[in-house]
Amino acid sequence: MDPIKFDLVFERFIDVTRMDYPDIDMRYDPKAKKGVALMTNSEWFDAMKTAMLLMLRRFPDARTGLPFWDSLLLKCVREHGPKAARIIGQAMTEAWTDGDLTGDLYLFGRLLRLGDERLPRPLVAFTGNRTRMRELDVALTPFGEAVLDGAASNYLTNPIDEWAGGVRLSSADSALWFNDDGLLVKPAATPTEPPSRV
Repeated sequence: MDPIKFDLVFERFIDVTRMDYPDIDMRYDPKAKKGVALMTNSEWFDAMKTAMLLMLRRFPDARTGLPFWDSLLLKCVREHGPKAARIIGQAMTEAWTDGDLTGDLYLFGRLLRLGDERLPRPLVAFTGNRTRMRELDVALTPFGEAVLDGAASNYLTNPIDEWAGGVRLSSADSALWFNDDGLLVKPAATPTEPPSRV
């Protein structure tokens, strides 16, 4: 299979020393009567492309400096707050069909990170019990509103220190990658504005 034809430009697929195309993958097909079926080239590449796009959204967005789930949580705070449990439930519901399923505790942890008082500028503020999502109210801060509206970037203000797709992202170590509409890009050496495509 020709990886270039399917926009799968990954080093292991387009290695110049490789003389043949990547192998066809075998997958279990629950609809197949015999239990195992070969996926067609286009099915395999469609599944791979979907998986890669879902993985890429775990990286901070080049414009907002927030990964997909954090942006969705901020949107849900605005539209469905103030109860944390409702915000989290709505975020899970809105992303239910896309295949990147997460749990309520994962999203609760992300929400708590957005309002961490150690951040230079938290994106949300809390009232109530921070250990119980049903007893916690959440509101956007003015900075959170600005990031959600595209008027500010979280990256330029708050440090990034997390893992995405098996890669440690760290502002302190200048080890950052951003998702720019499906492309991973590095920020400028001395950032004064969000990263962009070169």
